[in-house]
Amino acid sequence: MSSDYDYWISVSNFTDVGITPRVNCCNFPLNNDELNTITNSYASILNYILEKSIVGPLPVVNHRGLLVLVFKFEIIDNDVKDKRIVSEGGKTIGLLTLFYKIKLDEIFKKLHKKILQQITVWVKQYNNIRDINQVEITKLMDDINQIKVKQKIKH
Repeated sequence: MSSDYDYWISVSNFTDVGITPRVNCCNFPLNNDELNTITNSYASILNYILEKSIVGPLPVVNHRGLLVLVFKFEIIDNDVKDKRIVSEGGKTIGLLTLFYKIKLDEIFKKLHKKILQQITVWVKQYNNIRDINQVEITKLMDDINQIKVKQKIKH
């Protein structure tokens, strides 16, 4: 179902080589190099993002028709070898990015709080970055789509 959407989700986390995209939905509009560049360019604002908040919409470099929302969370990554992270039980910074076509901007602004609530609930289900895959991202996209559909019905 998510292949029909005009928004996409990617999950990244801080690894030994910086913010690294780990998994994204099907039909993602950016290639891995573009996604890596974008997530690392937004990494500088991670210290300013509060837990349980969304930053954005932000522009997407070289994709004038897209905007992105950024959500920060904590997640365990047992593959990280950095001693500071290992000493914290492998807990790293996770980054959920929701890219969407600019035509959805008004709808997503109206649904900002509901989307934040849905993402917050979704993220709490996962302790380890290994538990998040395309199927799990598709579930979140389906949940967001239901919120979006309900908003359109109200008009």
